[in-house]
Amino acid sequence: MGERNRKIYLDILEQKLSQGKEAVIIYGPRRVGKTTLIKQFLEIRKAQGKSVRFLDGDSFFDRQYFDTNNPNLIFDLIKNCDVLAIDEAQSIAKIDLIIKNLVDHSPSKIELIISGSSTIGITDLVEESNVGRTKRILMHPAACFEISDDQDFIQKNLHDRLIFGSYPKIAFEDNDDLQKKDFLTDLVKNYLLKDVFNIDGIKNSVKIEALARMLAHRITKEINTNEIASELRLERREVENYLDLMEKSFIIFKLDPYSKNQDNVIKKQKKYFFYDLGIRNALIQDFSVFSLRSADEVGKLWENFIVAERMKRNNCFYPFKFRTYFWKTNKNFGDQEVDFVEEMEDGAANHLYGYEIKYSKDRVVAPSQWTAQFPVANFSVVNKYNFFDFIGRDNNLG
Repeated sequence: MGERNRKIYLDILEQKLSQGKEAVIIYGPRRVGKTTLIKQFLEIRKAQGKSVRFLDGDSFFDRQYFDTNNPNLIFDLIKNCDVLAIDEAQSIAKIDLIIKNLVDHSPSKIELIISGSSTIGITDLVEESNVGRTKRILMHPAACFEISDDQDFIQKNLHDRLIFGSYPKIAFEDNDDLQKKDFLTDLVKNYLLKDVFNIDGIKNSVKIEALARMLAHRITKEINTNEIASELRLERREVENYLDLMEKSFIIFKLDPYSKNQDNVIKKQKKYFFYDLGIRNALIQDFSVFSLRSADEVGKLWENFIVAERMKRNNCFYPFKFRTYFWKTNKNFGDQEVDFVEEMEDGAANHLYGYEIKYSKDRVVAPSQWTAQFPVANFSVVNKYNFFDFIGRDNNLG
């Protein structure tokens, strides 16, 4: 079931490889299926009569081919190769130079696929020495539209998504609740935080873990880094660095406040969300059933779920088309808020969409300051009755 439903990424990979000679980098958190995706793609190419090669950056044996002092090793290996895939590329020294040489000097027919479990050292390939040589695919935990196109099925299993998340092992396998808890707890301790802890110069793993737990309790709330620094007895720049590292390791993502230089809105505080609620709940070891949670907890889980699912959807069907924010006035103007804001450029025009995310409410009046400042902006509520259209598959695009 899982292999079939992650087909969206096979389609995206095929599309990007068809657009030119650039290498395609597949990145995202550990255990979301990057290696499985690559191997599935290689099997497709083999069935088409292509010669393929898979190398694992975590393998000492495979890393010997990437000796930058002897580049002939890798070129001899791919001499008659149609597709080269390098998995866990962040483990390979000077991978940026290797990619540059492969793209610039390999035969034009070869398809290059690179994967990595962290943006640390991986997307630098895109933004620095390999501009114009790479394309990116960000692979998330499973989106609802991958799990099923059946709205009734998603609705029936909605509480499971809010408590245990949607990593492929959770979403596509028949495990009981104890097995799900064990998987998520192991994933947090031995995989996701591993990328952060193993970075040179990062030694205070206890503080990072404390920060992650703090964010888990404060999802969807504005974060003041000065206050957090004081609570954790850290410097503000340390907190900001740790937040950045957790983003690059795909534990969290942030929304910036939306501001067009208005004096009445907050501009500096950010809101942090977890890519997967199972990870959030594992960090604080709270897998209690949804129906027993407080109204505040229900609201936080629902908002994080909707925002994360919308980001997955946009990433698959509208990459780089939307800019996303939240909007809130300062205390002098009543703390009015819009939970989620999307800004889309369409030619010369900008389109602005505001969404209030409430689990049960089906009617919400737009804040007066919002309508006054953005009179032509769209505004609507996303709740448990209408959420499927907001986060579901775009049938026009895929």
